[in-house]
Amino acid sequence: MNEPIVAPVPRKQPRLRISVRALMAVVLVLAVWLGYYVRSVHTQQDAVAAIQRAGGSVEYDWKWGNYNPDILDYDGKWRAPKWLARLVPVDYVANVLDVSLIPRTRFSLKPSTGRRAGPAPRGVSSIPEQQNFPKPADDSTLAHVGRLPRLRSLRLDETAITDAGMVHLEKLENLLDIQLDRTNIGDAGLAHLHGLKGLRMVWISGTPITDESVLNLERALPNVTVYRIEEMADSNAIARAMNNIDFALGRPIRLAIALLVHRAWTSVEKNNMKEFTASVDALCDLETDTQRNLIRLAEARAEMLGYLESQQTSMLSPGERTRLHARCAGRAMEALTRAVDMGYDNLSRILVKEYQSRSLWNLRHHPDFAALADRMKVMSAGR
Repeated sequence: MNEPIVAPVPRKQPRLRISVRALMAVVLVLAVWLGYYVRSVHTQQDAVAAIQRAGGSVEYDWKWGNYNPDILDYDGKWRAPKWLARLVPVDYVANVLDVSLIPRTRFSLKPSTGRRAGPAPRGVSSIPEQQNFPKPADDSTLAHVGRLPRLRSLRLDETAITDAGMVHLEKLENLLDIQLDRTNIGDAGLAHLHGLKGLRMVWISGTPITDESVLNLERALPNVTVYRIEEMADSNAIARAMNNIDFALGRPIRLAIALLVHRAWTSVEKNNMKEFTASVDALCDLETDTQRNLIRLAEARAEMLGYLESQQTSMLSPGERTRLHARCAGRAMEALTRAVDMGYDNLSRILVKEYQSRSLWNLRHHPDFAALADRMKVMSAGR
């Protein structure tokens, strides 16, 4: 008997077309990412080479993250397993976080031309020869630095950078501190930092930057602190001021402020309330007639309020604490009000709660603070 013919059941074909498309999409995404990554690596390599040609140096995040008692940051992480990092150039697995373009000298051993003083390789003197780097950092070098998006620290002391070159730093959103000491960078160059919201410290000793430009930077970046060595006390001056308060009072106003603040907190650390009281009273006695120095005085006096409101000065009698608190608050508000009378309208600066602002926020409980803040707000709106 003939068996019935059973038609074969058609097999479902795998959706190869969809899978291939998905695979192609994944490959395309990976290719784009890899191309972008390699390009960023080459950009960093070019920047490092330019920095080194100018005699500068760099530090990578993985170095900052390894244990070392002298490191600056413990958050550095490898961007690849260590076994891979040992096989490829460092720029493939690490980001540059720190750049120094401070001019350096290079020492090399030169052929011996006379009697050697000690052991040395044949034909080589044990006395090194100093050689200057032929191409110090300039605006073209800074253009490469501006392509390091994760940069956190930058030192430009004594370089040939100009105001025009500072434009290359405007996209360094992660920059925390920058040193411009002993450069020709002026007000126009400093203005290029106004958009760096993460910036916290700027060093400008020995530059033509004016007080007005510093005030403008503080207006743009309320959390920033600007330092000038000529506005700070050296170790010898500090020692003399600790032993002789009249020495501190005889210094220029900016140095006097710094010396008296240092004298005050050092006295607190030593539980010497007599010297602390003398320092605070002297700080409240200072007078000045420039807007920038008035702000400095207001900040310093407000900082003393922080000490008076803490347990660090618990040895003060209640009456003396009350007297000093009222005097510091009143004199700080006087200085701040005079600065506002002269056009100071940086409201955001006085509302910052961080220590870098010298704690003008400590004045918030003064009965005149709210009215002065409202006045500054109106002035700022009219700019």
